[in-house]
Amino acid sequence: MFYIGMDVHGKWTRIEGFDPDTGETVSFPRVENHLEALSEVFSTLEGPIHAAMEIGTNAWAMYWTLQQLVDHLMVVDTLETWGKTGRRGAKTDKRDAKGLAQKLYEGKLKALYVPDKLTQDYRCLIRARVSTTRRVTALVNEVGAVLRSWGIVVECSLLTDKGRMLIEKSREGLPANSLLVLDGLLEQR
Repeated sequence: MFYIGMDVHGKWTRIEGFDPDTGETVSFPRVENHLEALSEVFSTLEGPIHAAMEIGTNAWAMYWTLQQLVDHLMVVDTLETWGKTGRRGAKTDKRDAKGLAQKLYEGKLKALYVPDKLTQDYRCLIRARVSTTRRVTALVNEVGAVLRSWGIVVECSLLTDKGRMLIEKSREGLPANSLLVLDGLLEQR
């Protein structure tokens, strides 16, 4: 039985592990993050294979790929795994992967909820909506700040027809650089 820790990056993964019964250790410094390369590595290990990886931007995609190759896979929270104060000593991918394998073996890891693909797809949509709303709000606030900095009173939402008319009317009274800034902001909408 192998206990595997993986330090997952965008394009590759560091894999470290051991078999507590035989004392055999494995180390794969940079395995590309695609099914063929990962399959090649895991096919060299005698199962069952228990593996752990930290949460990251590509964690769910890697989870869905890796779960085909191992018997048990956990995704864990970085802060909860290593503590809020962090670890002592230099951070290295090898150290992280080995540490995950050891903590997995000792039963010291707590698995995160892994969403199914539909749930993850909805999460993507919601994140995009929130992000877009924040960007639009920031842009509107910046446009309003440019106008107010020249004494133009903004009494309506700049997203309404009345607000757009105020912006157009205000353009005539703005100096060249402020007009340039305003145009740059409006181009981003």
